[in-house]
Amino acid sequence: MRTVLDMSSVPSTDRTRRAGGRRSATLGAALREARAKKGESLAQVAAGTGISKSLLSLIENDRSDVTLRRLVLLAEHYGIALGDILPTRGTTDPVVTRSKERRVMHSAEEGFDIHLLTPDSNRKMMPVLVVLEPGGGSADFWSYEGEELLVVLEGRVLLELEGSTPIVLDRGDCAYYASTRQHRCSNIGDDVARMLSVTTPSH
Repeated sequence: MRTVLDMSSVPSTDRTRRAGGRRSATLGAALREARAKKGESLAQVAAGTGISKSLLSLIENDRSDVTLRRLVLLAEHYGIALGDILPTRGTTDPVVTRSKERRVMHSAEEGFDIHLLTPDSNRKMMPVLVVLEPGGGSADFWSYEGEELLVVLEGRVLLELEGSTPIVLDRGDCAYYASTRQHRCSNIGDDVARMLSVTTPSH
């Protein structure tokens, strides 16, 4: 799935990099910074992830979209959580994320948006709102460390989970499973589907 970062809902003060609290303005810049912190060359990252050196260079320079699967691979390689690649804000307790301030990963090719519901993933739960257009969904099976709770808020979703018969989830239905199992979701209804996903990110 081609996944790009939609920065339109992020306040301009968070699109800059400031002394004492450096923030990456783009997804590519954040990945480049993560690689620099690990002290690896593009060739070393390519060898560790299976993503070509040329594609890594394009991604880091924001000249190519990156699939969600590859984004997860890179986050795991750098030892960071997926949400930490995206620009963040200072945190408080309680953490309030206004709807217009959500960071959004948008996949036009596969017809869905992922709204991050917290400013970062440095916490025990990672909640996201997934909005799927009719027929939209992940083309690839994928997995990651932790567990996941999935709640369908609207529409009809097909959950395909390794080792299980495909499950149709309607509005109000939920599923809880180990996210280490290969899985994917898709909208099999005629209208937009919305689902809440809460995972336990690895750190």
